[in-house]
Amino acid sequence: MKILNFGSLLGPERNPHLTAKAIIVLCVSVLLGALCLATGCAVVKQAAVTTEPKTEQETQEVGAYYYYTQSHLLAKRGNLVEATDFLKEAIARDKDSLYLKRELARLYLQQKDYDRASEVIREVLAQNPEHAPSFVMLGGIYSTQAKHDMAIESYQEALKIDPDAERVYLLLGSEYVKSKAYEKALAVYQRLTKKKPDSFPGHFHTGTVAESLEQYELAEEAFLKCLELEPGYERVLFELVDIYRTTDQDEKVVETYQRILSHHPGNIKASVGLGQYYLEMGRLEEAKAVFQELITRSQSNPLVLKQIALIYLDQKRYEDAVAALNTLLDNDTN
Repeated sequence: MKILNFGSLLGPERNPHLTAKAIIVLCVSVLLGALCLATGCAVVKQAAVTTEPKTEQETQEVGAYYYYTQSHLLAKRGNLVEATDFLKEAIARDKDSLYLKRELARLYLQQKDYDRASEVIREVLAQNPEHAPSFVMLGGIYSTQAKHDMAIESYQEALKIDPDAERVYLLLGSEYVKSKAYEKALAVYQRLTKKKPDSFPGHFHTGTVAESLEQYELAEEAFLKCLELEPGYERVLFELVDIYRTTDQDEKVVETYQRILSHHPGNIKASVGLGQYYLEMGRLEEAKAVFQELITRSQSNPLVLKQIALIYLDQKRYEDAVAALNTLLDNDTN
């Protein structure tokens, strides 16, 4: 076997350092060529596969994605008109995409173009009549336009498709409240709490609507259920105070104020309310104790100082009343 002399290929005037480098390069080249022959030029074949032209569908999908991403970026920058134009181009390349059309409706909503937004959503529903989120979105558009009857109809359609959707019950009930159809709103909220007994918003709205209808027992029951779910919820406790005051349940008023203070010890509104209620009931010493405790926490609270002065006047303790009023005047001056 003849051994190839690589050095002879470089000629007699070769530089010894250059020769070594050239030999290495040449060896690598020969090995790569041998590898290519052994594998049947797989690299070339693979390249041929990847350079085949895309199908029309692949081209459209890539185009739709490009226009969608550009639209998204423009919308984030606040360029809503341009974002809308790009999104329309995306839809033109992917006409069956319900997602893109819903995004287009959202862009119209951001521009307060409610008619076009509802038109797009109706087109979505024509393609997919069982798409509950689109009925919800359509209801929201109608609600924004104060088209309450149409909003109600849309939410009802959504519930037919998805009867367990808590949010849709709340939206439907709210729409009835806006329409002053309080009995229907109450019925919706009660349907929700029957279906989902642990729905805090369901019980809360049952309570508020029942209270507005002067159905105080039902309202109390609903608010107490709320407190079972969230024991220290401040707004619910104050709603109960209002019910008990309206129905002349004095001890329950006091108990509920005290319950608020047990959960929220620094609540000025509850302390002042309790002190004032003691005054209304003629329980002056208890009122005074509440207001004096408040003073230790808030020396400059004008409402507290006024109530203390009134208590002293009622008790004919004129010097103490004057002192409280002078403190109040000093605070106003400062």
